[in-house]
Amino acid sequence: MLREVNHSSSTQTQKIRKLLAELELLKDGYKQKMRDVFSLLNDADFPDNSGEQAMVDDLWTLRESAYRQYYDLLTGFSASPVPNPSPAQTPIKYPDLDATYAMIQQAPTPLLILDLDLRVEEINPAGQSLLKVSLGIDLRPGTRLMEAIPEAVQGPWKSIFYEVLSGSAKEETLQFVHQEELQSYEISCFPLKDSTGTIQGVAAIGRNITSWVKSHSELKQKDRMFSSIAQSIREGIFRIFPDTGIRFMNLACVEMFGYVSVDEMKGISPNDLFAQPHGMLRFSALMESLGELENEEVEFLRKDGSTFWGLISCIKTDRPDGQVCYDGAIRDITPQREAQDHIEAQNAQLQKINRELDQFVYSTTHDLRAPLASIQGLITVSKMADTPEDQRKYLDLMERSVEKLDAFIKKVVGYSRNSRGEIQYEPVDICLMAEEIFQGLAFGPGAEHIQASVTQSGAGRMVTDRSRMEVLLKNLISNSFQYANVDQERPFVHVHLNLTATHDILTVADNGKGIDPRFRDRVFNMFFRASNESSGSGLGLYIVKEIVEKLQGKIELKSQLGEGTTFTLTFPKQVPSNETAAPHQAGEA
Repeated sequence: MLREVNHSSSTQTQKIRKLLAELELLKDGYKQKMRDVFSLLNDADFPDNSGEQAMVDDLWTLRESAYRQYYDLLTGFSASPVPNPSPAQTPIKYPDLDATYAMIQQAPTPLLILDLDLRVEEINPAGQSLLKVSLGIDLRPGTRLMEAIPEAVQGPWKSIFYEVLSGSAKEETLQFVHQEELQSYEISCFPLKDSTGTIQGVAAIGRNITSWVKSHSELKQKDRMFSSIAQSIREGIFRIFPDTGIRFMNLACVEMFGYVSVDEMKGISPNDLFAQPHGMLRFSALMESLGELENEEVEFLRKDGSTFWGLISCIKTDRPDGQVCYDGAIRDITPQREAQDHIEAQNAQLQKINRELDQFVYSTTHDLRAPLASIQGLITVSKMADTPEDQRKYLDLMERSVEKLDAFIKKVVGYSRNSRGEIQYEPVDICLMAEEIFQGLAFGPGAEHIQASVTQSGAGRMVTDRSRMEVLLKNLISNSFQYANVDQERPFVHVHLNLTATHDILTVADNGKGIDPRFRDRVFNMFFRASNESSGSGLGLYIVKEIVEKLQGKIELKSQLGEGTTFTLTFPKQVPSNETAAPHQAGEA
């Protein structure tokens, strides 16, 4: 509602016209004059009499002009013309630039506006306070910035503002100490253009980033501390992204996998770190399911292809950017794992020994008592013999029992020596050793029908344990003689030694009775006899197998019932235990 005009309206109009005229002529100090204009406009009374319409139009025109000039000068933009209100219309709501000005003045964000000469056009209290505590200057409208700021910082800031005046936006960080605390502000500078795009000045807005800088500094310090700790500890520390790969590994982790640097490891797939195929997929599935792992034993793969056992603890982290990463630590437990495996192997060996000992005691008692009982019975019968011929027959039978007992005791002694004796590697003439064994068996039952031979391919002698090899050959060759088929046309026993660059291969073959397929998997067991008709102790092939394993070799059996048997023994190349050992005769035990 228009209010009644009072006597002072005409005088107020004249004052406003005068102030606006002075405003167009004067640049310095125009802000205060604009404040005076707004103060008078706010206090002006608008007439409600239609006869005074000219006064109403005049006041609205003056207000429009004041607002437009202030807006143009403050922002560097040309305001669009605002039409005069019609008397019949509700008064137009003009942009409340006075409120805008007040808002800028009260804003906590520092604001500075400079003209082309870097003269202060506008600065709000927050900007004045910032420059006062940071640079020690009190800037006000009309002040030339380069004349106010200290000479030490004139160069950098002048360069920044002139670069902005050329059309480029710039950002700089202003740091200073206030109340014994480092303050940081990010200063954003950009050119102010009018409606034609012509640069009219520079605007600078400050943003307090003290908390961010402090947090960032603390984060970097913690990161350095974490990095120092991570690089110092012996456990491997890692961060892996299942989708993108390795992000971080400390030096211990890099060395654990046999690589040179983290950068080298970043170039490989995490799946290549696992000994088992698709190890990373299984690991990721486990992490997705459980969310974390604690002290999980995993077999890993080094760069050189060797493996090691790691004890891994890991947690899954869902990052704000939607990515998933695994943070964890690995401890190399290969020595502990090897010690554990060694203990388990020893336990298994002890259990095997205990079982064999029980069987050994039982079978040995039987095999020792049987010949003794036979001898005891023969002694009793011989006492009742009537003729010398009967006594001689009983003595021959006693002699056979004693020989059988002696042979069994030798087997037991051979087993004991193999179990406990230290291995002594030396060059051995296997062909000569086999020939001597043939000669020792030449007078056995049916031996005269058996064609025994030995051959060798490859130059030199086999480096092995002499005493063990002699026991091994005696058992295999005597078995071939014992189970020879002397009824066939040409029974034979053949020994062949093949010396290669990496292995020594010993073969003992015959065309004797062969082994029933039902018993092939058991012939190497202690005290096993394929039939009740067997006259052996059941220790021979068991001792052969034990010797082969002791010498780190392998034994293979091929046999066909009624056609013969072949034992193939493969040993790795060895070097003599003592290069200066005194030479032995080939057949010496």
